[in-house]
Amino acid sequence: MNERITMEKQYDTFDYEIKRVTYSHSYTSGDDILRCVFMINGEDILEIVRKALTGSGDFHHTTLEDLWAFDLDDDPYKPGRIHVLICSCDELGCDNISVRVTENENSIIWDSFCSECDDSEDLELSFEFEKGDYNDKMKELKVLARASCMR
Repeated sequence: MNERITMEKQYDTFDYEIKRVTYSHSYTSGDDILRCVFMINGEDILEIVRKALTGSGDFHHTTLEDLWAFDLDDDPYKPGRIHVLICSCDELGCDNISVRVTENENSIIWDSFCSECDDSEDLELSFEFEKGDYNDKMKELKVLARASCMR
Protein backbone atom coordinates (compact mmCIF):
# COMPACT_ATOMS: atom_id res chain seq x y z
CA MET A 1 0.00 0.00 0.00
CA ASN A 2 1.36 3.38 -1.05
CA GLU A 3 0.74 6.05 1.52
CA ARG A 4 1.07 9.61 0.46
CA ILE A 5 3.13 11.58 2.92
CA THR A 6 2.13 15.21 3.19
CA MET A 7 4.73 17.46 4.68
CA GLU A 8 3.55 20.68 6.20
CA LYS A 9 5.48 23.76 5.11
CA GLN A 10 7.86 25.01 7.76
CA TYR A 11 7.58 28.76 8.19
CA ASP A 12 9.93 31.07 10.01
CA THR A 13 8.50 32.34 13.29
CA PHE A 14 7.68 36.03 13.65
CA ASP A 15 7.27 37.91 16.91
CA TYR A 16 8.14 41.21 18.52
CA GLU A 17 8.90 42.73 21.90
CA ILE A 18 8.30 46.31 22.96
CA LYS A 19 11.01 47.56 25.27
CA ARG A 20 13.51 50.25 26.12
CA VAL A 21 16.91 49.22 24.82
CA THR A 22 20.26 50.64 25.92
CA TYR A 23 22.76 50.85 23.07
CA SER A 24 26.50 50.82 23.63
CA HIS A 25 27.09 53.17 20.67
CA SER A 26 24.36 55.77 20.68
CA TYR A 27 24.24 59.31 19.35
CA THR A 28 20.97 59.85 21.19
CA SER A 29 19.44 59.07 24.56
CA GLY A 30 18.16 55.86 23.02
CA ASP A 31 16.95 54.33 26.28
CA ASP A 32 14.18 56.93 26.67
CA ILE A 33 12.28 55.66 23.64
CA LEU A 34 10.08 52.58 23.26
CA ARG A 35 11.47 50.29 20.60
CA CYS A 36 10.06 47.44 18.57
CA VAL A 37 12.41 44.48 18.66
CA PHE A 38 11.42 42.19 15.80
CA MET A 39 12.18 38.54 16.60
CA ILE A 40 12.65 35.98 13.83
CA ASN A 41 12.97 32.35 14.83
CA GLY A 42 13.55 33.57 18.39
CA GLU A 43 16.48 35.81 17.41
CA ASP A 44 16.64 39.60 17.57
CA ILE A 45 16.57 41.17 14.07
CA LEU A 46 19.50 43.40 15.08
CA GLU A 47 21.69 40.34 15.71
CA ILE A 48 20.56 38.71 12.45
CA VAL A 49 21.51 41.83 10.47
CA ARG A 50 24.83 42.24 12.30
CA LYS A 51 25.78 38.68 11.34
CA ALA A 52 24.82 39.34 7.70
CA LEU A 53 26.92 42.51 7.73
CA THR A 54 29.73 40.60 9.46
CA GLY A 55 29.58 42.84 12.51
CA SER A 56 29.53 46.23 10.82
CA GLY A 57 26.71 48.71 10.96
CA ASP A 58 25.46 50.66 13.92
CA PHE A 59 21.68 50.45 14.06
CA HIS A 60 18.88 50.80 16.57
CA HIS A 61 15.58 49.00 16.77
CA THR A 62 12.73 50.87 15.14
CA THR A 63 10.80 53.19 17.44
CA LEU A 64 7.06 52.84 17.99
CA GLU A 65 6.73 56.40 16.74
CA ASP A 66 8.33 55.44 13.42
CA LEU A 67 6.09 52.40 13.10
CA TRP A 68 3.04 54.51 13.86
CA ALA A 69 4.08 57.17 11.35
CA PHE A 70 4.16 54.56 8.62
CA ASP A 71 1.20 52.65 10.09
CA LEU A 72 3.34 49.51 9.65
CA ASP A 73 2.59 49.52 5.97
CA ASP A 74 4.59 50.88 3.09
CA ASP A 75 7.31 53.39 3.66
CA PRO A 76 6.25 56.35 1.48
CA TYR A 77 9.82 56.71 0.25
CA LYS A 78 10.13 53.08 -0.80
CA PRO A 79 6.74 51.49 -1.61
CA GLY A 80 6.46 47.83 -0.58
CA ARG A 81 9.15 48.14 2.11
CA ILE A 82 9.25 48.76 5.85
CA HIS A 83 12.09 49.79 8.15
CA VAL A 84 13.12 47.04 10.54
CA LEU A 85 16.14 48.91 11.96
CA ILE A 86 17.06 52.60 11.98
CA CYS A 87 20.35 54.47 12.08
CA SER A 88 21.98 54.99 15.47
CA CYS A 89 21.21 58.72 15.09
CA ASP A 90 17.51 57.72 15.32
CA GLU A 91 16.75 59.63 12.14
CA LEU A 92 14.34 57.61 10.02
CA GLY A 93 15.66 59.12 6.78
CA CYS A 94 19.28 58.21 7.48
CA ASP A 95 21.06 54.84 7.20
CA ASN A 96 18.25 52.40 7.92
CA ILE A 97 17.72 48.74 7.15
CA SER A 98 14.53 48.22 5.20
CA VAL A 99 12.98 45.02 3.96
CA ARG A 100 10.70 44.21 1.04
CA VAL A 101 7.37 42.76 2.17
CA THR A 102 5.60 40.44 -0.25
CA GLU A 103 2.23 38.84 0.40
CA ASN A 104 1.40 35.42 -1.07
CA GLU A 105 -1.70 33.29 -0.69
CA ASN A 106 -0.54 31.66 2.57
CA SER A 107 2.56 33.58 3.59
CA ILE A 108 4.35 36.88 4.00
CA ILE A 109 7.95 37.09 2.78
CA TRP A 110 10.60 39.47 4.06
CA ASP A 111 13.55 39.70 1.69
CA SER A 112 15.77 42.21 -0.07
CA PHE A 113 17.17 43.55 3.21
CA CYS A 114 19.25 46.60 2.38
CA SER A 115 20.67 49.78 3.78
CA GLU A 116 19.07 53.05 2.74
CA CYS A 117 22.54 54.45 2.06
CA ASP A 118 23.37 51.66 -0.37
CA ASP A 119 20.34 50.27 -2.20
CA SER A 120 22.58 47.95 -4.16
CA GLU A 121 23.58 46.07 -1.01
CA ASP A 122 21.23 43.13 -0.46
CA LEU A 123 22.06 41.27 2.74
CA GLU A 124 20.78 38.06 1.14
CA LEU A 125 18.39 37.38 4.00
CA SER A 126 14.95 35.96 3.39
CA PHE A 127 12.21 34.84 5.76
CA GLU A 128 8.77 33.42 5.12
CA PHE A 129 6.06 33.71 7.76
CA GLU A 130 2.65 32.08 8.05
CA LYS A 131 0.27 34.80 6.88
CA GLY A 132 -2.40 34.58 9.59
CA ASP A 133 0.05 34.65 12.49
CA TYR A 134 2.08 37.48 10.92
CA ASN A 135 -1.00 39.60 10.21
CA ASP A 136 -2.35 39.07 13.75
CA LYS A 137 0.93 40.20 15.30
CA MET A 138 1.20 43.22 13.01
CA LYS A 139 -2.36 44.25 13.93
CA GLU A 140 -1.43 44.03 17.64
CA LEU A 141 1.68 46.07 16.96
CA LYS A 142 -0.31 48.76 15.12
CA VAL A 143 -2.61 49.12 18.12
CA LEU A 144 0.34 49.39 20.53
CA ALA A 145 2.18 51.88 18.32
CA ARG A 146 -0.89 54.04 17.85
CA ALA A 147 -1.75 54.01 21.58
CA SER A 148 1.83 54.79 22.58
CA CYS A 149 2.05 57.76 20.23
CA MET A 150 -1.35 59.24 21.08
CA ARG A 151 -0.48 59.95 24.74
